[in-house]
Amino acid sequence: MSFELVDNLFQVVVLFSAAVAATVLSVRRKERGCLILAFGYACFAMGTLFYVLYLAIMGTVPQVFYVSEISWLAAYLFFLSLQIVRTEVPHVGFQWPAALCALVLGVSILVIRIFGPSWLVCGLFALTVGGNAYLSVCRLRGRPEFRWLDACMLAALTLQVALYPISGIMTQFTHFNLYFAVDLTLTTSLVALLPLRWKEVTMG
Repeated sequence: MSFELVDNLFQVVVLFSAAVAATVLSVRRKERGCLILAFGYACFAMGTLFYVLYLAIMGTVPQVFYVSEISWLAAYLFFLSLQIVRTEVPHVGFQWPAALCALVLGVSILVIRIFGPSWLVCGLFALTVGGNAYLSVCRLRGRPEFRWLDACMLAALTLQVALYPISGIMTQFTHFNLYFAVDLTLTTSLVALLPLRWKEVTMG
């Protein structure tokens, strides 16, 4: 079994578990932020599950367009929704650092063509990640008491974008390498959003 299968199966199990935990917490506290995270985790895990099944059955990764893209895009739309829910709109104005960060990530997605030849899906992903990055940086600059969740979100966005060019320079995926280190760190960053959100809720 290649390490790529191990890595992706680990991500599926961990994110599905996080989705269940987030659902339980959202029901217990009637907290919509945790519910949004649950949907995001579930979408991400289902996208990775499709990728794993395709890899296991076909022996190769999908070459053009595949279902995982839609699931991963949906996951980041949920993560963006979480940031919107957490953000007080009147307090968010134009900020150059936030705009620069959003621009760098968005342009990187379009240049790298993260989601393959589809400009539509790449454009939607660039807007989603850019919007999320903008709100995260704005909150980091304006709400220092809850900065860890925003820092973790920004780290996850950066790792997700970095993952694709790193995969392009790797020549083999049978053993642990930089790609898997980044992917495992990405999974950890995403899961860390849940306890950070719960801490934010309990602290009021």
